[in-house]
Amino acid sequence: MNDQLELNWEGPFNLRDFVRDQGLERRFSCPGVYIWIEGLPSGGARLSYVGKASGSPTLVQRQRQHYANMIGGLYTIPREFRDSGNDWIPDLSRSDVAEVILYRAQFDQVIDEAFEYSNACEVYLAPLNSADEAKRVERQLLYDLQPSGTTWGKKSPPSSPISIIHTNTNWASPEIKRDLSTESVKFA
Repeated sequence: MNDQLELNWEGPFNLRDFVRDQGLERRFSCPGVYIWIEGLPSGGARLSYVGKASGSPTLVQRQRQHYANMIGGLYTIPREFRDSGNDWIPDLSRSDVAEVILYRAQFDQVIDEAFEYSNACEVYLAPLNSADEAKRVERQLLYDLQPSGTTWGKKSPPSSPISIIHTNTNWASPEIKRDLSTESVKFA
């Protein structure tokens, strides 16, 4: 792969779109990378997640997995989307989580918040040619974009850096661009 790459983003999509719209299956049955932009309840937005799909699963299949895990209470729900004002972190070694999952009414509240959170996430996809390319691009994006909901891959530069030029960047609002902490993010 070259040391420079143009990423053509497509979206926004809602996570539900990947379950409902069979046309997306035809368009995105391939490897690639994706980002999630959270529309915050108080207004504004933030780039929360960067991920990859190897091709097995495809970009569509990966979003379906995310949606099922999210609405099942298996993913973190940021505090901004919760009545309690605390992050939901589904770690069974935590006593607060164990207490919630043992009582249906309490867990139902988490599921309601998960549905609301899933509706607040805009998904943008960038198809790529191979699993190796997706892995390398994801690592660069984690470092460049510094998503708020991810810790891995953000502290040190990739061992094989890529200069990425982002095109069709509906996700790159002035607010998101302002939050980007690196000068290496380039837009066409």
